[in-house]
Amino acid sequence: MVDPASPARSAPTRPRGRGYLLLFVVLAALIGVVAFGGDRTRSLFGLAAAPSEPGMEPGAPQTVETGNAPGTGHHADMLPGAVATTPRAPAGSVIPTPPAAPRTPAMADQTQAVQLLAQAEAAYRRFDWSTALRTSDRIVQLTATPETIARTREIASGASEFEQLFKRLDDRDEWMRNHDTDPLLVVVHDARGKPMLAVPLTDDDASAAAAAADPVAWLDAHRQGGAAARVLLQAGKSFIEGTITGANGAIVKADLATIAAQKRSEIDQQVRALTNSERATDALAWYEVAKFAYRNRLDAQVTDSLDRARDLEPDLVTCVREDKAAGLYAGMIFHLKQGNRSAAASFMTTISKSYADTDQGQMARLYYDQKWEALLTFAREAALRRTGASDRTLAERVAAAKHDGDEARASELESRKQVAPADDTAAVPGSADETSADDQFARALAIFAPAIEMPPTEERNRQCLASRELFKQSAQMYRMLSGKAPGNTKLSMKVVEANQMVYMTGKYITVSFR
Repeated sequence: MVDPASPARSAPTRPRGRGYLLLFVVLAALIGVVAFGGDRTRSLFGLAAAPSEPGMEPGAPQTVETGNAPGTGHHADMLPGAVATTPRAPAGSVIPTPPAAPRTPAMADQTQAVQLLAQAEAAYRRFDWSTALRTSDRIVQLTATPETIARTREIASGASEFEQLFKRLDDRDEWMRNHDTDPLLVVVHDARGKPMLAVPLTDDDASAAAAAADPVAWLDAHRQGGAAARVLLQAGKSFIEGTITGANGAIVKADLATIAAQKRSEIDQQVRALTNSERATDALAWYEVAKFAYRNRLDAQVTDSLDRARDLEPDLVTCVREDKAAGLYAGMIFHLKQGNRSAAASFMTTISKSYADTDQGQMARLYYDQKWEALLTFAREAALRRTGASDRTLAERVAAAKHDGDEARASELESRKQVAPADDTAAVPGSADETSADDQFARALAIFAPAIEMPPTEERNRQCLASRELFKQSAQMYRMLSGKAPGNTKLSMKVVEANQMVYMTGKYITVSFR
């Protein structure tokens, strides 16, 4: 029997009422803190921030208004990102329009490109080809309008071409300045009071600077000191080296403004005549205008005329060098026909020195060595090469214009496609026998020979034009006779000679009268 007083079992106890009350107060306090303590307090317990506006419970089915009929939808049924939702604003409130995203200009660098293009143009027009090229390289790296980029590429291409042109044709007959437009030009009166044009010659930088500042004072200082001043004195059409001493009369500065105005008038006349002539599409004619402008320091006209020449003949360097060689080749033939072999040898020496690599130079050598068959074969092959190269270049330029969207330019270029020359034998006057052709050729030589010694006047032009027509007629007659006698090397060579004379007479006709 268990003793009721034993400690092995204790009577159960009841919780006191104050413990339940304390637990209730603590729970209520926590709920209040969470409910009213704000987002920061809620985040301490890992709870989401309270919504700024009351809305539907995210997990409950909700009515969705569509363009058709009301239906029941759920956010989990939507494709991610398929619909963008905007919180619904309370009634009467205004929803601010979000600021537009800043637009990036389509041609963000246009302003900078235009500034650089002006610098490239300035360098281009003062013949500073390297600066023009460097500046162009900077522009093409920018985002600019197609027109700006197109002009930039033209400048870069032209500067590269003209740099070679100046280097390879830098001689007294090409890119040299005339002394009668020199900034240091003065008028010196001789002992009899006759005026002469003169240009001071200096020996060092200090003298050059002094002469440039005031050429008259520089020359007078030499005379007063008893020293002779070195100058270039005008003698006929050229200038030769001489001296000025105290024996000479007054020295005054030349009226350069009047001289420049006269030269501008001359070149304006040339441009008008050329523009309205059959040679308007002749690259070499525009090259001659550019050369005239350069020699007379009308620099604003130089690159404009060179640009026109290059537009007509992209490989202007080769074209000009072939032209120079052809002129020498024709001169050599002329002197051989006149029986002046020493003069012909001089022409051949010049060709060998400067133009041996050209087609015309190689043909001249074959002619001089009397290798007729080899000459005729080479001439045919050279003609085919030129035609092929010209066609390829033209096709490339047309494709580039179309790529740039310039259909007008593409159409204008396509119109330049070479057309096979019409048969001109029908224009042959009289009987087309070899004797008649020889007579025409001899008459042409007799008219042309004295014209070579004349200055560039209208009379010289008339004689050159007259002889040119006779050379053309003899060439036509020889060509017709050669066509009837294939393999006749003698007749074929007479065609070559007559054509070269047509070419040479054209070179002696001044641009103004062409």
